[in-house]
Amino acid sequence: MPVIDASYRCRQQESRESRYRAALLYIETMTSHWWPRIRRVWITLGVTLTVVFVTWSLIAYQATSDARDAAVSDATVRVNHDYGVWLFLPAVVTASPSSRGLVFFPGALVASRAYAPIARAAAMLGHLAAIIDLPHRGAFGGANNPVVFERVRRVLHSVVSPPP
Repeated sequence: MPVIDASYRCRQQESRESRYRAALLYIETMTSHWWPRIRRVWITLGVTLTVVFVTWSLIAYQATSDARDAAVSDATVRVNHDYGVWLFLPAVVTASPSSRGLVFFPGALVASRAYAPIARAAAMLGHLAAIIDLPHRGAFGGANNPVVFERVRRVLHSVVSPPP
């Protein structure tokens, strides 16, 4: 069995340690070189995607041309937009007016007028329909704004409840 001298083992240990130090130095150099670039790319990508999403949200949730057409009075439905409320009333009042109606709250970020075809359809069936405008289109707590409750109270009090 050959005898391995201590200097050989010492050289092997030094060689292993130097390779380990070289690897750490390489990794440290690469990370210090690449991380600023990676951060810059992530930040640029995040800001770009945020701007694209916000722009798309403002454009995509607008009322279509059909909805804008439905929000205009004609011979069958009277449309009124006052104080943040879209009212759709049947143009012809029957002898026994309907005791049912529709009070509609638009979804978050969706323009109120986008729901005009639904309200028009209810009014054509003889029911009152109201679409309540939400502040900030319902985003950022706009639906909880006291103004919304005032609009609903006004609709329920002045239009739906019978006169004294």
